[in-house]
Amino acid sequence: MVRRLRPWLKFLAFVLLVIGGSMFFGNTEAIFNDGVSCGGQSMRPDEWCRSVDGPDPDRNYDEQKKHIDRERGFAYAGVTVGGLGLAMALALGVRDLIAEIQSP
Repeated sequence: MVRRLRPWLKFLAFVLLVIGGSMFFGNTEAIFNDGVSCGGQSMRPDEWCRSVDGPDPDRNYDEQKKHIDRERGFAYAGVTVGGLGLAMALALGVRDLIAEIQSP
């Protein structure tokens, strides 16, 4: 007896991959940059990060560090969500493959 997978499981795996990937790739600078930076340049504790255009307010060193730490958290959460989606997709793919092999 071959059980058909519910289509929503495949859709859920795809959605988790997309959301996780966008969370990760949207915040990669926070992961790969160890220091506090503003506009691609390193900051010192006595400097301010000024927003030239956009809704972000000016931030001092400590505020910018907190902002980068929050982005880093989102990126790691994206890795977790994307990893869950990848694991689901692989499990569903293996299950489909086994079902095809076992079917007469």
